[in-house]
Formats: sequence, structure tokens, C-alpha cells
Amino acid sequence: MKKTVIIAIFIVYLASILAVQFFGYPATIPESGVYIEGITITDVTLSNRQDGQSTTVNKGADKTSGLTAYSFKFIAGEYTMDNLEENPNRVKIEYLLDPVDADPSYLVYVLNNQNVVVLEETAELVFLKRGSTNLALKEAKANVHARAEIIIVAY
Repeated sequence: MKKTVIIAIFIVYLASILAVQFFGYPATIPESGVYIEGITITDVTLSNRQDGQSTTVNKGADKTSGLTAYSFKFIAGEYTMDNLEENPNRVKIEYLLDPVDADPSYLVYVLNNQNVVVLEETAELVFLKRGSTNLALKEAKANVHARAEIIIVAY
């Protein structure tokens, strides 16, 4: 081969390396931890009720979707993002992860109601107004099939 052909191949080789560096995806290190294989919602309880306020959460099945439905009596008031700590309409979600040592920080809460606030660090939902929401707990890292869904109604 002639020198010009070898030099041309070398230049194309360097140009391809530079193009991948500038336009390619950056290298990432996978996160450590145990991924979630399964999620089971075991119970829903009211977590911020005062003495004399109803703490009953009814459990049933939604006729149209077939999902487990939980309902509770909404205590009326003016609730905003500023007074979440005093809101008596806080619902604690209790769940089990499979495997038991899976990292709960990989969970994502998906809701379809803008009047419900998620407190992920305590696994609570705060209802600002009456209504219902579909809650889906999903694994957000590796297993897209690990999910659990329920309906919660504040009446």
C-alpha cells in the first residue's frame, strides 16, 4: 500500500474516534444495590388523625378496573402545600418488596390526581381535596414489570 492510503485510513480512524467522543453517549457506572423484583401493597392507613377523628380505611375492589380500592372519610379544611404537616388526610402506604433487601429508593410513585402530594421519604400521600387517585408503585431502575396498583378514594 502507498503511504497516502495508510495516512488516509489513519485520519479516518482518528476522525471516527473524535466523532464518537463528541456525539456518543457518555459512559456511566451502574448503580449498586439490589433491584426490586416484586412489589406488594399490604395496607393503607391514616397517619395524621387527631383524637375523635375517624381512622377507618375501607378496603374493597373497584368494579370497573378490578384493582383493590381503599376509601376513607376526608376531613374538610383549607389545605395547601404549606401546611402538609397539619393535614389530617395523610395516607400511609405499607408495602413489601421482593427481595426483602431491595432498595426502596428505586420506587417511583405515579398518581393521576394533581390534588394529592407524595411524601416519598415516609411513603405517604397527602390529599388536599376530596377525590380519588390511582396509585402505581413502580421500580424505576431495571425491572419495568415490577409494579403494584391500587385506588384510593377520599370521600
